Amino acid sequence: MALTGGGGMSAVIGLPETQLRFLLLRAGFASLDLANLNTPGQIVLAGPVEDLEEAGPILEDAGARAVRRLAVSGPFHSRYMAPAAERLYPVVAATRFAPLAFPVVANATARPYEQERIGDLLLQQIHQPVRWCRTMESILDGEYGPEPEFTEIGTGTVLTGMLRQIRRERRTAVGAAGAR
Repeated sequence: MALTGGGGMSAVIGLPETQLRFLLLRAGFASLDLANLNTPGQIVLAGPVEDLEEAGPILEDAGARAVRRLAVSGPFHSRYMAPAAERLYPVVAATRFAPLAFPVVANATARPYEQERIGDLLLQQIHQPVRWCRTMESILDGEYGPEPEFTEIGTGTVLTGMLRQIRRERRTAVGAAGAR
């Protein structure tokens, strides 16, 4: 993955997925992929740096609250990572995965891994979008049992903030539906 270069990523705040897809299509940015579907209002784009820089002001003019370039070395979770997945394939194909002890949700599908597809899904996660929002929604909806306690491990609180935003958006949607 470190060999993939020539691209980058930008976080788009304040545009829903359908509107963002429409704007990219209308503006002719077929080179940009939705790489991380983090929250209903935070989506990360991946692709050529020049196109990310050109798209930023257009998306802000169309209503995005912010478009920020991310300090990353490549266009991760996009079609541009497919060569990395291909290079990793022999290693993954030769790996024997132990039976899963508990459900683990795949980023690429927002569904639990199926034992026979672990390797395939691991490779997909390299060049497919991270469906963080859908993953969290399915957990919050109780699809895998009672809602767990979430603990973020590491030095930051980015995931905790995204979970808080997803919960807030869900409460707003439920409140709006109840008011009808």
